[in-house]
Parts: sequence; structure tokens; C-alpha cells
Amino acid sequence: MATMEGRSSLYVPPHFRETRAQMIVDVVTRNPFGILVTCSSAGEPEASHLAFTYHPNTENGGHGVVLGHLAIANPQCESIRQGKRATIIFSGPHHYISPRFYRTSPSTPTWNYCAVHMTGHLDPTPESGLDETLSKLTDSLEKGYQAPFRYESLSPSYTATRKPGILAFRMTVESIDAQFKMSQNRTAEDRRGVIKGLRRLHDQEADAVASIMDRLLREAKPEN
Repeated sequence: MATMEGRSSLYVPPHFRETRAQMIVDVVTRNPFGILVTCSSAGEPEASHLAFTYHPNTENGGHGVVLGHLAIANPQCESIRQGKRATIIFSGPHHYISPRFYRTSPSTPTWNYCAVHMTGHLDPTPESGLDETLSKLTDSLEKGYQAPFRYESLSPSYTATRKPGILAFRMTVESIDAQFKMSQNRTAEDRRGVIKGLRRLHDQEADAVASIMDRLLREAKPEN
């Protein structure tokens, strides 16, 4: 799952670039709340914070589709109707990294994080496919609950009053840029120190960063 030709929407130093499909899918699936970024007809940037569901497809070099919806009053609806290009930004686990965690001294503070940018063309969902899109979004977001809520449990009379206020869409993904900035530019000893320091914080976000760092370190070539 590598970036296709064309200008990237994200600056990624080589040592932080992530191209493994499963790593990227895991981050996007676990962090489905992202930002839809478009450009208005006046050339102004526009952005909305939305929930998405990503459906990967690696056949024939494809990157899959992202489904979402927004309020019909949102100005970005115009970009969707016009089939414009857009970027959707997903943010994964992130945390402040204190110099105290490193074995090397002196060192400076930094921030470790995962970011995935998906770019492609937007298409409005036809009215006939709206229920299917909303069902897929709901099913995706309800995963993990013992008794998941089902969109189909809502009465047609109720959903009929809600659907006129939204515009569902899909973005056919043409390129993916993923940056996992997880101290790969540090020595193995420093990276182990960061993992240990984050674990001691007993914080959910810190633990998530530590887990990704640990996986990347274990899978890295023995350079340090």
C-alpha cells in the first residue's frame, strides 16, 4: 500500500514512512474519527471533523474507499457534488516524549504520533444507496459492543425524517501517506527507554504508543 504518483499531502521523512497495509488499516479502523479537507470554488480550504469507515481493496493496486456523511448545510457538500479531490486525515495514537525517557543525553522533547492521509475523488451517494451507507457506518462504529445497535432497527418512518438533512459520500482512495513517528531515528536503547517510560505513565494513549513502538522495534532490522 504505497503512495501513488503525484504530490503528497503529507511530509514524511523516510525513516518514519509506513507502507505496510495492515499497520495502516489497524490505525484507521481504531481511529475512525478524521478530518475531511477540500478546497472551495473560491480557493479557500475547508475542513470537517467526521466519522468514517474505510474499506480497503488491494486488488489491481487499488486502495479501497472511505465512506462518510455530513450535514446538508455544510459548504463542503458542493465539493462532493462536483466530484472534487479531497484528503481525509486520520490521527492515531500520540503522546509527548520526555527527554527523561532516553538513555542518550542531552536530548530534546518531542512528540510521537501516527498520521494517515488518504487522497482521492469524492462522489455523492445516490438516494437509493443511502441506507446501505449509513448501515455500514453504524456497523463499523458499533464493533466491540456486546449488543451492537443496528441501523436497520430504526423504523423507515423515522429515518425518512432524518435522511433529507444529510449527504452521504464515498471517496475512492488514490493515494495513501502514512507517518508513524515512533522514535525510529533513535538507538534501540533509547527506543526501549521510551517504551518503558510510557508504560510507567499508566495512561491509555501512552500505552497505545508504546505498543506500536514495541512492534516496530521488534520488526526492525538489527541496526543498533
